[in-house]
Amino acid sequence: MGYTHYVTRTVQHLDPQVFRAFVWDCERLYMSTEIPLASWDGTGDPLFAHDCVSFNGVKACGHDTRDLGIVWPSNDPKRGGVATKAPQVGGWFAGAQVSARTCDGSCAHETFRIERDWIREEEPWQSDWKRKGISSFCKTAYKPYDMLVTACLIALYHHFPDVVTIGSDGETADWQDARNLCQHVLGYGANFCLPEEDNEEAE
Repeated sequence: MGYTHYVTRTVQHLDPQVFRAFVWDCERLYMSTEIPLASWDGTGDPLFAHDCVSFNGVKACGHDTRDLGIVWPSNDPKRGGVATKAPQVGGWFAGAQVSARTCDGSCAHETFRIERDWIREEEPWQSDWKRKGISSFCKTAYKPYDMLVTACLIALYHHFPDVVTIGSDGETADWQDARNLCQHVLGYGANFCLPEEDNEEAE
């Protein structure tokens, strides 16, 4: 349980040239913000390689330790952004609802990882991937690096719209910061919608 984003792809291998463009866009997004990133385990440096993007928040971030439980974005229409001490504006049975991405004393949570080539067919939960697609997820707990996770997912969808589907525990409104960031840095993203809401608008 926790605030999570989801990716489903219908192919094992993404086009190498297009994937390099995706990697470069992710790196540009990172360089355009002041949100610190680390390697997969919250230490070291993020990875922007020709065949993989992998990062996490910073584990030893130096922020105050707080017991927030399982954090969720609030329903405040002005929610968003990043704050080291975001106020708790509400709660649900498992934890705090906050008005901005924040941390509990560690800005790291689950690794965000997108690989060009998927080669682990032996994983039992992926045995039916040809019919259902290859699924992965990243639980960010609405920590600061969540903004770059969502921005990179917008970039992934932009480059691979025919083979990638994005899902989220949040609403499109919770992606507004990422949409704005992508549009400002990359020139696209302002019109991104999560699939369910995109279908609702079409109706």
